[in-house]
Amino acid sequence: TCSSDLLTYSITFSSNGTVSSTAGTLNNTTKVVSGIPTGTNVTLTTTLNGCSATLVVNSPSCTCGVVNAPLSNGNQTICSGITIPALSATVNANETIDWYSAASGGTLLLQGSAIYTPITAGIYYAEARNTINGCKSNTRTAITLTINPIPTITSTGTQCSADLLTYSITFTSNGTVSSTAGTVNNTTKVVSGIPTGTNVTLSTTLNGCSATLVLNSPA
Repeated sequence: TCSSDLLTYSITFSSNGTVSSTAGTLNNTTKVVSGIPTGTNVTLTTTLNGCSATLVVNSPSCTCGVVNAPLSNGNQTICSGITIPALSATVNANETIDWYSAASGGTLLLQGSAIYTPITAGIYYAEARNTINGCKSNTRTAITLTINPIPTITSTGTQCSADLLTYSITFTSNGTVSSTAGTVNNTTKVVSGIPTGTNVTLSTTLNGCSATLVLNSPA
């Protein structure tokens, strides 16, 4: 039987004589040879009334079993300027996660943690590792942090209508703009029909991020 750390193995035996072994620690009461280094074959010798017999036992294959890749708890998307959240994943009992910069090889970013907080946007890779025997998952789980920029909005001018009852605003923005008053045309970049004396707030949205611009009514 292989040990949990895969470094040694043990043998159980039955014999009516006194047994010795070329490796490991032998207990003739429990009939067990323990602590045999993995990869080491042993010869058991039993003696009774001056007669002896031997048994050669080959080392078992104490190799890593399957370690599943971590299960991602989800990608993260935030707006620029927001505190970067931790990325996280889940593994089985007696396992932990090592975080890398690439799907294979790469730089070890953090060892032995279910969470990792990056400092910039990118794809990060979680590898499962058994804490008892050191066996690792054959593949890594990719988890993405996306940081979207805050959209821009700038007023490029205001103009009163001929009857002075309303005014309009021209603007530039890389997002979709709305206004607290008037009619917005996102194609021509104009807010028209704003009652004179009414201040407005323009809001622009892009990829879930937003910004505002407060404009006072012209005189």
